Amino acid sequence: MKRSLAAGIAATLAVAALAVPAPAATPNQRIAQLERQMRAQQRLVRTQQREITRLKRQVTETRDVLLGTLLFSVCSTAITADALMSTWGTINQVEQRTVVGPQAPVSDPACSRLQVPRTQQVPPSLNAFAQLLRLVNQPFSAFSAFSTVFRHQ
Repeated sequence: MKRSLAAGIAATLAVAALAVPAPAATPNQRIAQLERQMRAQQRLVRTQQREITRLKRQVTETRDVLLGTLLFSVCSTAITADALMSTWGTINQVEQRTVVGPQAPVSDPACSRLQVPRTQQVPPSLNAFAQLLRLVNQPFSAFSAFSTVFRHQ
């Protein structure tokens, strides 16, 4: 029994010795650790700021392309309507009577923003389509036209 009591006391002392905390960091060590953490956080903030700037630029460019595509589509539809109306006018001239009644032109600001002239001339012409397609054939001019449109809103 004395042996088990002695073994229990020895085990308790061993556990107590292991449970003694390591000496606390000195104030200078703690300050150095905090300074390292602060420098790491500052690097992270700088990296995140660059990423945010890059993402903002991408969002702006994506918005410009999306709105430019919308303008192009609306203008293309208006030009198509003009050509169709001119075709009806030509049919009326050839038949020398009114086959298709008068139509009101489609109103849209897209073509004027893209600086594409619209006409309702009889017979129809492809000039407006050619002007619209020049934006596609010369991407830089399309980008500058779209950018100009969106920067002035």
